[in-house]
Amino acid sequence: MSMYDLNGFNRCDFEVRRYVGIASFSVRPAESLQLELLEDDRLLTRFDDIWRAFEEEVEYVVGLPSSVWKHVASILGYDIDWQDLLSWAVESLHVSVADIDKGVFAQVRRLPLSLTQGDTAASLQALE
Repeated sequence: MSMYDLNGFNRCDFEVRRYVGIASFSVRPAESLQLELLEDDRLLTRFDDIWRAFEEEVEYVVGLPSSVWKHVASILGYDIDWQDLLSWAVESLHVSVADIDKGVFAQVRRLPLSLTQGDTAASLQALE
């Protein structure tokens, strides 16, 4: 490993640094979903716990204090405004959350998979 490789971030242009800043926050919910499923991949059995962990990560990012955003913006350089970084990251976060919700969670909320959630006996009784 050379010093050229170690100092690679210093050579990054504005767009790369902006991407790094945005991605470092917006991937948290997706990563929590992946980690939950790696621990135990029974989505239908653990749906409520996985959904809760997913929501907690969204709330964590959205609730970060301005000091965190200011610090990260200063590290990224190029005079990136912390409020712009916050706006970009939250927008990217919401796009990611919507895509995951559509591809994973909404599938479980629709029939027939929704019958596996909550009181399954009552769900089956309602089918009769």
